Amino acid sequence: MKKLYILCIGLLCFLCGGLPASGQSKNEQSKNEQSKNELSLHVGGGQPTLLYTLPHGQRELGFGGDAGLGYTRFVSSSVGVGTGVSLSRYTATARLDGATISLLNQQDGRGGWSYDLHTTLVSYREQQQATFIHIPLVVSYQSKHRYPLYAQAGVKFSIPLSARYETRNAVIHNKVYYPDLDNPIENQLPYVGAGTFYGRSAEGTLNLKPVYTAAAEAGIKWRLSRALFLYAGLFVDYGLTDALRSPRTESLMRPNAVDPANFTTGSVLTSRYTPDNRAIDKVSLMAAGLKLRIAFDFTPSAPRPFSAKQMSQEDVQNLVQMRKDASLAQRLKAAAEAKQQQDFAEAQRKKLENELRRRVADVRLRQQQQQAQMLQLTQEELAHAEMRKIVEQPIVSYTVSQTELTPDQKTDLDRKATLLRQNPSLKIICVGHTCNIGSEEINYRISSARARAVRSYLVQQGVDESRISVLGEGNRHPLAPNTNEKNRKKNRRVEILILGEE
Repeated sequence: MKKLYILCIGLLCFLCGGLPASGQSKNEQSKNEQSKNELSLHVGGGQPTLLYTLPHGQRELGFGGDAGLGYTRFVSSSVGVGTGVSLSRYTATARLDGATISLLNQQDGRGGWSYDLHTTLVSYREQQQATFIHIPLVVSYQSKHRYPLYAQAGVKFSIPLSARYETRNAVIHNKVYYPDLDNPIENQLPYVGAGTFYGRSAEGTLNLKPVYTAAAEAGIKWRLSRALFLYAGLFVDYGLTDALRSPRTESLMRPNAVDPANFTTGSVLTSRYTPDNRAIDKVSLMAAGLKLRIAFDFTPSAPRPFSAKQMSQEDVQNLVQMRKDASLAQRLKAAAEAKQQQDFAEAQRKKLENELRRRVADVRLRQQQQQAQMLQLTQEELAHAEMRKIVEQPIVSYTVSQTELTPDQKTDLDRKATLLRQNPSLKIICVGHTCNIGSEEINYRISSARARAVRSYLVQQGVDESRISVLGEGNRHPLAPNTNEKNRKKNRRVEILILGEE
């Protein structure tokens, strides 16, 4: 790997000194080098590999390549935003020389005895290959020098196209042990799969999933012509999420119940294979190397202005008059737009005032109707309305996770219990609520426990239990936004609602 990095750095130094600048002067270059839109084609090489940690064994890096198309839109003279599509091939090799596998309680097909199968991987080398397509979103920066330095960073959405693993000429040694007979067997015994097996091979597909990959690149940019550029730089990609979709539950050693000697092996990426049955926790994409990119600037060229020496006197006068007319037309257009906006704002203001006047009238009418209704209520109805108001006042002042009642809360419930005993026909429901602290499941349990605690206390105070229902709502119906502790304290409550009369 060190040789690869030395080669990449040496190639960059060679390109820095070997490619000449164009024949323009620095001033002319600064005027013409600004790109707005670039299409590019790139190729890269280095060590795109699958990155994982073997609990037992060694992982070897692989070599691969990358190619794709890109598009960059420059929002300023130095900063651009880019995307595109690229294809990469990743390789890796896992060596498990000396790793052991233990499969317990296997059944002897002849004698019916139970035995343990212990496997030692004497020479085991598995190669993995995967192809991904990437859709990047990167931000790039370019310095203003004769040989501009560039750097870009972002994230890629990586989609797997294919993935395979392959094992060739593995040497596997199986040892059988019968616990009931206390008899270890290391000789060749095909009917239980014991012995040493040479030249074992396996291959199959890997079930990978789309991942997100962090990407970074830096290097040098040269202008080859007015609209053609060459980029050369070093790149590093690192996977942010696990690429494996398959569960790590099956053993690497997979015996055949009918023919134990004809056992199979899976992939080390998706299997358990160590003595403590650990598996690989995570597989990430990792790539580093050199990338070359040819970019084409398709920004339209600005027309070259005519100088006064190239124009006749009449042409100059016509040009001056055209500019005056254009300036006048622009001022008239701006005045018309301003008048239109002013008229629109005035119409909106009048509409809003009329709506506010209508709402004020509705509120005054509703107040008059409520006053008239209050005058028509009897003394008994007023007392009943006051009783309902007291009963339905929520029980508050809960702390986080509190379900048991405090002395103050019990005092409040004593008053409600007295009113409920005086009105035995009322049916009620206790509805528990919480704030947004904690998971949805935990909040549901706490709110239900609060409602049941209120019902239990009311029953202790003489209220018939058959009249009381309970409901837990968690944090789904807050009285105030859960943005501070004062609001969250309001939301931690138990409501007692009157459902009706029997």
